[in-house]
Order: sequence, then structure tokens, then C-alpha cells
Amino acid sequence: MKKLFILASIGLLFILNPVIISESTPNINNPPKVEILLPINGSISYSRDIQVSIRCTDDNGLTNFKVDYTNQFGSGGGYSIAWGGPLNTLFYYNTSLSLYSGYNFITAWAYDESGNVGYNVSSIFYNTSNDTYPPSIEFLLPEKGKLVLLSEYSFSIPTNFSIVIGKFNVASFSKDYEAHSKDMELYVDDKLVAEELSASGGVLGMIYWECRTPLFGWHELTVIATDSFNNSASESLNCFVINFI
Repeated sequence: MKKLFILASIGLLFILNPVIISESTPNINNPPKVEILLPINGSISYSRDIQVSIRCTDDNGLTNFKVDYTNQFGSGGGYSIAWGGPLNTLFYYNTSLSLYSGYNFITAWAYDESGNVGYNVSSIFYNTSNDTYPPSIEFLLPEKGKLVLLSEYSFSIPTNFSIVIGKFNVASFSKDYEAHSKDMELYVDDKLVAEELSASGGVLGMIYWECRTPLFGWHELTVIATDSFNNSASESLNCFVINFI
């Protein structure tokens, strides 16, 4: 009987003093959220004119918005908007944009009433035609016309080959401004020893290989690089290697 009386009393208290659940207050320290809906980051365009769509949200209210665009060489432009009226918690920005040949970067900033800043970046590659140019390739390790001793000392020699004494590592990069660098393959004496699929997805691709077996005598290194339009190039380097591990 006593337990029933206590439970009834608790129930009466809830009826007379209902619990009020208040809405949560926005956190004034949270920066605005900026989303670049179009263009999709990392995409390729075959048309010069594209649509740009950006969405900004903020709990406190947006005060300013800015968008800039630039190409891989630093040329570009932009727009800036400041609100003179009521603050927005949700803002959409849509415009059209003419791309530069090659890589283009779109950066959007949003500022709120508390002084917080949010931003986002999207890159898009504009291919002006069906690319027929293959990537260029360069050896970083070993270098043509170099004598490399114990991986620490490098000396120039008047030759079109290289000499490596000690640890033998191979590094090469590909460069393609017309399209994305895609795949790279490294061969030693026509044997595939390393490959990088989608090597970077950007202007530069990179491949690296570390020899873990003894190697002695003359060897031919060959790198094959392919871009996103399946244009391929190859570069070879002859090396005299003394590597006992």
C-alpha cells in the first residue's frame, strides 16, 4: 500500500509540474557548412561552359559568401556577396562558368554572424579536344649521367647511362597537362616489377620500386605511362648495378 502511495505521488508531481524539453541552442562556434554540388570534385569536362551549384548552411545566420575560381597557372576571377537584410541559415548559389584549358579550381567561403568561416574546394579538368598527347616521363632515381654510391653520394659522369653501387632504388614520375595521369608500369629487363594504377589522377604520376635481391651488371629500366585517354609513352635507362644487399 505504501509503494502504491509513493508511485501515485510521483505521478501527481509530473502532472502538476510537467517536464518541458527545450530546443537545443545553436553552437555559435560551429563554422558554416559549405558544399560544392557542381562541379563534382575531380571531374573532367569536354565543354568550356559549366554550371556551378553551391549550398551553405549555418545555425547562427550567414553574413557573407564568396566564390573564387582559378586555373593551374593562377589566372581566374570570382564573386562576393554580402547580406544587407535578414540573415540566412540556408543559402544556394548557382551560376555558369567558363573554364580555362587544363585544371580549374573552385573555392567557396561562407561567413556567419559569429565570425566563423567555412570553405570547400572542387577541381575540374577541362579537356579542349580529344587528347592525343602522351605523358612525359623522367627518372628521378637513378639519374642518367650519375654515379650513385651507397644511396648517399651522387657524382656526375659524362655518359647517357647511370652507375649504382650499393642500395638500388628506382623512382620515376610522369607529367601530363592535357589529361589525367593514369597508370604507370616499371620494368627491369622486360620484367614487370612495379605498377601504379591511377597513379595520381592529376598532372603528375609517380612510381617507386626498391630492389630487395642482389643485382649485378648491366640492366635496362623501362617506365610506361598512360593517361586517361589511353595515350602511352615509354622511357628507358641503362644502368650498371653492383648491389649485394
